[in-house]
Order: sequence, then C-alpha cells, then structure tokens
Amino acid sequence: MMPELVRKMRTQLDQWHEAGLVFFPMDPAGWGPEDTLEGQAYRLVYHSYENWHTEEIVQTISDDVIAMKNYRQGILHNRGRNEAMEALDRMFCGLQKGTGEWHSETLASILDRMTVLHLKKLHALVEAPQRVPLLQEQANFLADYAGHLYDDMLAGRRRCIWFIRLKLFNK
Repeated sequence: MMPELVRKMRTQLDQWHEAGLVFFPMDPAGWGPEDTLEGQAYRLVYHSYENWHTEEIVQTISDDVIAMKNYRQGILHNRGRNEAMEALDRMFCGLQKGTGEWHSETLASILDRMTVLHLKKLHALVEAPQRVPLLQEQANFLADYAGHLYDDMLAGRRRCIWFIRLKLFNK
C-alpha cells in the first residue's frame, strides 16, 4: 500500500511542477474522499506544493503589502498541511496492531519530509543540479522507511503515537 501511495504523491508533484502550476484550486479527483488515507495524502502534497511556491514568491517580493498577502496565503497552506498530517496520523494509528515498540516519528511526518525533499529535488534540477542525487537518495530512503514502518505497524512490531499538532499561532 505504502509504495503505491508514495508513487502517487511523487507523480502528482511531478505533474504540477511540469505543468508550471502555481496557486490553483485543490482538486482531489482520482484520490478518494477526504476521510481516506489517499484523500489526506493528496491534501498533504497539495498544501506542501502551494506552500513551497508561496514561500518562493514571498522571498522575492519587495513590496510589503503584496508580500504580506502572499505570506497569509502561505499560512493557510501550512495550516492545511498540518491538518492533513494530523488526519493521516489519526488514520495510520487506527490501523496499527498490537503493542509493538514505540517509534519516535509519525508516518505522516515521514511522508511530509519526503514530499518536501521531492519538491527540493524538482527545483534543484534547474537551480542546483549537483544536489539532485543526494536529494533523491534522501527522498528514496524516507519512502522506503515509510513502507517498512507501515508494515511494522500493521504487524504489531512498531507503533506510533498520534500527536495532535496544537498550533498556537495562525488559528
């Protein structure tokens, strides 16, 4: 299950990047309802992708009013990203079996880091091609590790705690 989900997440990011999309409405068609792992994985990659591009624009804008508007947009995408990770953690924890050894990082956090590394890799292809192999290696490691952790959670060998992301800002 996890390898297919990771492939779908990466493919979606690749498609948006290749199409040059920035600031577009969320359209999870083909991903499943929001209350599924696939639906929340879509939310995670969508908000991470949009947040990346918002940050990219904010860093290059000198006009304070425009920068603040784009920064506000980034806050909303970061909130959506955190909400998606929390929902994924809740779902993954609901699937785990047994009382295996605790793992310190949640599966959603691993998928989030893998998504960010994939976005870095896509942008490094043009801006810093020498970094692409290392970024790909790190993203592949996280994707493989997510698969192993998921399997261990289902088999009862490992378990994760569902950490509620209690953000105290941007409510």
